[in-house]
Amino acid sequence: MPRYFAFGSNMNADRMHERLGWSAKRFAATLPDFRLLFNKQVPSGRWCVANITPAPGQSVEGIAYTVKHRDLDVLDGYEGVAEGHYERLPVTIFTASGEAAAIAYSALKTGPEFPPTREYLNHLLAGQPLLNDNYFQWLQQTPVYNETPAKEQHWLSE
Repeated sequence: MPRYFAFGSNMNADRMHERLGWSAKRFAATLPDFRLLFNKQVPSGRWCVANITPAPGQSVEGIAYTVKHRDLDVLDGYEGVAEGHYERLPVTIFTASGEAAAIAYSALKTGPEFPPTREYLNHLLAGQPLLNDNYFQWLQQTPVYNETPAKEQHWLSE
């Protein structure tokens, strides 16, 4: 079964359960030589969602899920793969069990960095039980965009 590395709103177990219809096994994971940034703009262009970009010596913490192959197709829909918003990116992650292959989603249509909304950031913060304290505190300090959007697009999940 494949592993999916979530670094954005899919760190929220409730969101993943809602999307997949079942609770996939999840565990703490780190993606080396990448950094987290908020440069995937929503249609309004006033706030952004999470993305990853190569950054030697840095790392992104997240949650790895063991999923079924068909679950990746479901996630493709939420990530807007067919519309060219995100692409599947094969990555190597590190877990308590060691090195593992996984799939992450990397944004294709990006722009300048803008803060996420509080609502969106809260999905990332829901990963707290599987994040180290320093990384969680760093996420908590992320500036947020104050206006709540009227409607979040389904592909704005990562």
